Amino acid sequence: LITICTYIVYFFIPLQLAFANEIQTLTQETMKEWDIPGLALSIVHEGKPIHTKGYGVKRRGEIETVNEETLFQISSLTKAFTALSISLLVEEGLLDWKKPISFYLPNFQLKDPIASQQTTLDDLLCHKTGLPNNGDMHWWRLWWLFSGSKTTLMNRLAFLEPFHPFRTHFGYNNLGYVAASQVIEKMTKMNWENVCLEKILKKVGMNRSHFSYKLLCQDSNAAAAHLNASIQEKPIAWRDWTSMSGAAGMNSCAKDMSSWLRFCLLGNPAFLSTIKARCLLDSDGLLDDFAKISWPLFSHLQPIVHYGYGWMMY
Repeated sequence: LITICTYIVYFFIPLQLAFANEIQTLTQETMKEWDIPGLALSIVHEGKPIHTKGYGVKRRGEIETVNEETLFQISSLTKAFTALSISLLVEEGLLDWKKPISFYLPNFQLKDPIASQQTTLDDLLCHKTGLPNNGDMHWWRLWWLFSGSKTTLMNRLAFLEPFHPFRTHFGYNNLGYVAASQVIEKMTKMNWENVCLEKILKKVGMNRSHFSYKLLCQDSNAAAAHLNASIQEKPIAWRDWTSMSGAAGMNSCAKDMSSWLRFCLLGNPAFLSTIKARCLLDSDGLLDDFAKISWPLFSHLQPIVHYGYGWMMY
């Protein structure tokens, strides 16, 4: 028995070291290639976290290092939390996937009258409303002019020219998720951030994660935002997503995101019963006219890409 245990120890430790060294090399090469001052990495395998670590520094040119609890803005990864919040409320009977958004938000209006009448939660969470893509300059111009409140943003939807007919194409647009978060608030009488905190973050064990731009800026263990060094050497301010928190407002760390990844991979009942069957498309569906790509997806390096409930689907 002693011989066997000794063999396992001698065999396992070199494997661990080889794995750690390989990850270290890959991470350093990636940081150099993308000019990243610092990052945090989590790896989950077969339902277990096997590697959670920070690399590099929080601010370019300084020495304070990133660790597994360093906060970052997770941007559009927030969308999966919004979608899961909706899914849980559907399970509770508070929401219905197929009811028009106007049932929950009577003032909801798009420029296309058919879309105004028929848009559902499913359409919002799968970017099927016909709204212009985030990259469209017209959309960005409206966002910068009217970023003061969620209500004001929603009021501007009626002025946005659709890029495509309703439900014909996937077009990535943050405002659909802002509308979805407002539905949550209307039906629960709570801020959507608090709904997410109570129903997901606390239960998953994401104790460092939150939606406060102010707290992010005050946190001593938060990574600064950066541009490529060739553009600007010094860090820049984080973008304040308060008015669009349902689309991109969460702040989190590698340790918490490891817990989220475990939750997703362990086949949680909420995912199996409310999301999986609804957002995965069959192979035939991926090839029909509905799946024509309208968002610039060249960076994903995939021939066929779709979107459902907060996730890119390949």
